[in-house]
Amino acid sequence: MDRNNSPYGISLTGKVRRRNEDSFLYTNEKSWLNQLAIVADGIGGNVHGEVASRLCCQYFLEIWEERKAMNIEDPKIMESFMRETLSEVNSRIFQLNCKSDFVESPMGSTIVAAAIMPKDIVVIHAGDSRFYDFRDNGKLVCLTVDHTFLQKNIELLPNAGQNSFGRSELGNLITKSVGTTKSIEDNDPKSPLINTLKRRPSSRYMLCSDGLTHMVDDDRIITILSNTPDSRQAVNKLVAAAFSAGAIDNISIIIY
Repeated sequence: MDRNNSPYGISLTGKVRRRNEDSFLYTNEKSWLNQLAIVADGIGGNVHGEVASRLCCQYFLEIWEERKAMNIEDPKIMESFMRETLSEVNSRIFQLNCKSDFVESPMGSTIVAAAIMPKDIVVIHAGDSRFYDFRDNGKLVCLTVDHTFLQKNIELLPNAGQNSFGRSELGNLITKSVGTTKSIEDNDPKSPLINTLKRRPSSRYMLCSDGLTHMVDDDRIITILSNTPDSRQAVNKLVAAAFSAGAIDNISIIIY
């Protein structure tokens, strides 16, 4: 079966949540040098998470187009653009919180955004939405490190991921998000906001919310991607796997 090289993405409400607080976007403009892909997951338990995730995508794309980021050739300049854009998106949503009644429970969102350049990919993230590089040798590499209480304390609690704490709400507590604080600091060298990688012609790239990764383990993801070269079919099979596992959260996936 020939691989479909066109990107594809989807976002669905799972089996438990009443509304979908995820948002996503991806571009496939033939005239653009660079493409943009984003998955954002509104923070559960806070008000208007679905608004925060939608604004993450909306504002990011607006700034991308206004500043002609689709034409940037230098990955270092793209890194600066991605940092500045995330900071501006955060500031806009934070200001909305300050002008509203949401101060005690501010709306916020995770984000993973990728600038897909001809030879490089620049990824920026906050929270536990992830970016994966699936290589032609069958290896699945996560290029982001979750900003969660569990991840922050993983060295003190090395087996936390396998016990009830690691699966608890406290273990999954987000430590960095968009809109909930005045600024997003890149102050953790073990979990940086931004990563740049050389683009591999044979790799496939996936952005997703935790609605996939909490339901489907790496081995199952690898099996699906290995056996399904078509992007649309692969996304649909991953969603089906999440639903088969219970789909307790919203599920958003983009594959390039």
